[in-house]
Amino acid sequence: MEKTCPQCKRTLPIKNFHRDNQTKSGISCWCKKCKLEACNNRYRNNKTVRLNNSIITKKLRDKNRDLVFRHYGNKCSCCGESTKEFLTIDHINNDGANHRRENGLRGGGAVHRWLINHNFPEDFQILCFNCNCAKYIYKICPHKKKELKNV
Repeated sequence: MEKTCPQCKRTLPIKNFHRDNQTKSGISCWCKKCKLEACNNRYRNNKTVRLNNSIITKKLRDKNRDLVFRHYGNKCSCCGESTKEFLTIDHINNDGANHRRENGLRGGGAVHRWLINHNFPEDFQILCFNCNCAKYIYKICPHKKKELKNV
């Protein structure tokens, strides 16, 4: 079986066309070569748009992160670390994996948006990565363990 590509006007075997469930025939209109060329041109022509979109996305993500961190105190609630790059959001009840799974959240940006949209629930806190990892692995951060011994 053969088909004519409306772009290059060549009649080619069907194997030179992609499958496409969107068309009645189930075969793409353009041949693979023309389709690839069009995609490459669109990619090159939209480079500036893609770059601008990624800059805008990063600015929005940073703005949301700053808003969330400001609300929860801008420092680790365990050790007091305040260097922004070391901080992360922690689920106080250790139910982070379930929370992310149930709400379809992937990555910190999605969690930050969820927190903003849900008016900053109280069962979250800021921890530095060290305290957060220690809490995950040992069930209690060494800082808290030390405090409990001193009481």
